[in-house]
Amino acid sequence: MPWAKATPSCAINALAMLFFFTSTRTRGSFEAGMAQLGGHAAFIESQTTQISHGDTAKEIGEIYGRYFDGIAIRQCDWGVGNQYLREVAAASRVPVLNMQCDVYHPFQILADLMTIMEHYGREGIRGKTINVAWAYASSYQKPISVPQSLILLMTRFGMHVRLTHPPEYKLMPDIVEQARDNSKKHGGSFEIGHDFDEGFKGADILYPKSWGAC
Repeated sequence: MPWAKATPSCAINALAMLFFFTSTRTRGSFEAGMAQLGGHAAFIESQTTQISHGDTAKEIGEIYGRYFDGIAIRQCDWGVGNQYLREVAAASRVPVLNMQCDVYHPFQILADLMTIMEHYGREGIRGKTINVAWAYASSYQKPISVPQSLILLMTRFGMHVRLTHPPEYKLMPDIVEQARDNSKKHGGSFEIGHDFDEGFKGADILYPKSWGAC
């Protein structure tokens, strides 16, 4: 795929990227993408701000909403992240982008979908089987936002989505129900299993991912 050319028509010329957690791929891709589109992404680590001294989500939305054309945030604390983004968005006059929270990781999953489409074609993904499988990681318990976003988006494109995990690593019930509803509406299927051999059998796409219990 050819690289995007810089253009002065980028709708977001200056993007604030506020990170509460470390990042390799998300930070790099956002900074590169903004540069290629002729804009600038400002990396802001939360501990270098006045948040630790009392700046609220409302104040962050008001302040950065005046300085920048958009605000992107990564806040993955369980029970906090998504609500924090919503509070910033409510106070901001510019768009707020979710670079990962405790519930969703939308840009990662859009990139995954584009990768699958590059391989199978836009219409060719319909009817394909993807197995989203829990995998062990020795580092730390990862957020559930990636598998949740996967089952939500892939079921909207007529895919057969399998979610395979140990019984104790369930996802949020309302997210699972949304995935079931999506599959019924868009002609695919959605199933949950705990047998990894069965989950991998006959799958077109394998997506191993570690996540912690919610």
